[in-house]
Amino acid sequence: MKELADLLGAALSGGNLAALPLAVVGGVVTGLNPCCIPLYPAAAATCCATRGDRVRAALSTSIAFVAGVALATMLLGVVAALAGRTMVGLGGWPRYLIALVPVVM
Repeated sequence: MKELADLLGAALSGGNLAALPLAVVGGVVTGLNPCCIPLYPAAAATCCATRGDRVRAALSTSIAFVAGVALATMLLGVVAALAGRTMVGLGGWPRYLIALVPVVM
Protein backbone atom coordinates (compact mmCIF):
# COMPACT_ATOMS: atom_id res chain seq x y z
CA MET A 1 0.00 0.00 0.00
CA LYS A 2 2.92 2.32 0.76
CA GLU A 3 4.30 1.71 -2.71
CA LEU A 4 0.96 2.70 -4.25
CA ALA A 5 0.87 5.90 -2.19
CA ASP A 6 4.45 6.74 -3.22
CA LEU A 7 3.63 6.05 -6.87
CA LEU A 8 0.53 8.26 -6.72
CA GLY A 9 2.45 11.05 -4.96
CA ALA A 10 5.19 10.97 -7.60
CA ALA A 11 2.65 10.99 -10.43
CA LEU A 12 0.76 13.94 -8.94
CA SER A 13 3.87 16.01 -8.28
CA GLY A 14 5.15 15.46 -11.82
CA GLY A 15 1.86 16.41 -13.50
CA ASN A 16 1.59 12.93 -14.97
CA LEU A 17 -1.61 11.93 -16.79
CA ALA A 18 -1.55 8.58 -14.99
CA ALA A 19 -2.42 10.29 -11.69
CA LEU A 20 -6.20 10.23 -12.24
CA PRO A 21 -6.45 6.51 -13.07
CA LEU A 22 -4.16 5.75 -10.13
CA ALA A 23 -6.44 7.78 -7.84
CA VAL A 24 -9.48 5.88 -9.12
CA VAL A 25 -7.75 2.54 -8.52
CA GLY A 26 -6.81 3.71 -5.02
CA GLY A 27 -10.44 4.60 -4.35
CA VAL A 28 -11.62 1.19 -5.54
CA VAL A 29 -9.04 -0.56 -3.37
CA THR A 30 -10.13 1.55 -0.41
CA GLY A 31 -13.77 0.66 -1.10
CA LEU A 32 -12.89 -3.03 -0.76
CA ASN A 33 -11.90 -2.40 2.85
CA PRO A 34 -13.98 -4.53 5.28
CA CYS A 35 -15.01 -1.37 7.13
CA CYS A 36 -16.93 -0.28 4.02
CA ILE A 37 -19.03 -3.45 3.78
CA PRO A 38 -21.91 -2.06 5.93
CA LEU A 39 -22.29 0.82 3.45
CA TYR A 40 -22.92 -1.41 0.43
CA PRO A 41 -26.62 -2.09 1.15
CA ALA A 42 -27.27 1.61 1.84
CA ALA A 43 -25.48 2.61 -1.35
CA ALA A 44 -27.38 0.04 -3.40
CA ALA A 45 -30.71 1.07 -1.88
CA THR A 46 -29.98 4.74 -2.55
CA CYS A 47 -29.02 4.16 -6.17
CA CYS A 48 -31.80 1.67 -6.91
CA ALA A 49 -34.64 3.29 -4.95
CA THR A 50 -35.95 5.24 -7.93
CA ARG A 51 -37.62 3.74 -10.95
CA GLY A 52 -35.50 2.83 -13.95
CA ASP A 53 -37.06 5.49 -16.16
CA ARG A 54 -36.07 8.32 -13.82
CA VAL A 55 -32.32 8.51 -14.42
CA ARG A 56 -32.03 12.11 -13.25
CA ALA A 57 -33.68 11.32 -9.90
CA ALA A 58 -31.42 8.29 -9.38
CA LEU A 59 -28.35 10.37 -10.20
CA SER A 60 -29.30 13.21 -7.85
CA THR A 61 -30.11 10.77 -5.04
CA SER A 62 -26.78 9.01 -5.54
CA ILE A 63 -24.89 12.30 -5.51
CA ALA A 64 -26.66 13.34 -2.31
CA PHE A 65 -25.76 10.00 -0.69
CA VAL A 66 -22.09 10.27 -1.64
CA ALA A 67 -21.94 13.90 -0.49
CA GLY A 68 -23.52 12.96 2.84
CA VAL A 69 -21.09 10.11 3.45
CA ALA A 70 -18.15 12.33 2.49
CA LEU A 71 -19.34 15.14 4.78
CA ALA A 72 -19.85 12.76 7.71
CA THR A 73 -16.40 11.23 7.19
CA MET A 74 -14.82 14.67 6.99
CA LEU A 75 -16.52 15.82 10.18
CA LEU A 76 -15.41 12.67 12.02
CA GLY A 77 -11.84 13.31 10.84
CA VAL A 78 -11.93 16.90 12.06
CA VAL A 79 -13.27 15.81 15.45
CA ALA A 80 -10.56 13.14 15.70
CA ALA A 81 -7.86 15.68 14.82
CA LEU A 82 -9.13 18.15 17.40
CA ALA A 83 -9.36 15.42 20.02
CA GLY A 84 -5.80 14.38 19.22
CA ARG A 85 -4.60 17.94 19.65
CA THR A 86 -6.37 18.10 23.01
CA MET A 87 -4.83 14.79 24.13
CA VAL A 88 -1.32 16.03 23.37
CA GLY A 89 -1.90 19.05 25.58
CA LEU A 90 -3.08 16.97 28.55
CA GLY A 91 0.18 15.27 29.42
CA GLY A 92 0.67 12.95 32.39
CA TRP A 93 -1.80 10.29 33.55
CA PRO A 94 -5.13 11.77 32.23
CA ARG A 95 -4.36 10.74 28.67
CA TYR A 96 -3.72 7.15 29.78
CA LEU A 97 -7.02 7.18 31.63
CA ILE A 98 -8.83 8.43 28.52
CA ALA A 99 -7.09 5.79 26.41
CA LEU A 100 -8.54 3.09 28.65
CA VAL A 101 -12.14 4.17 27.97
CA PRO A 102 -12.47 2.21 24.68
CA VAL A 103 -10.85 -0.83 26.29
CA VAL A 104 -13.38 -0.81 29.13
CA MET A 105 -16.29 -0.33 26.75
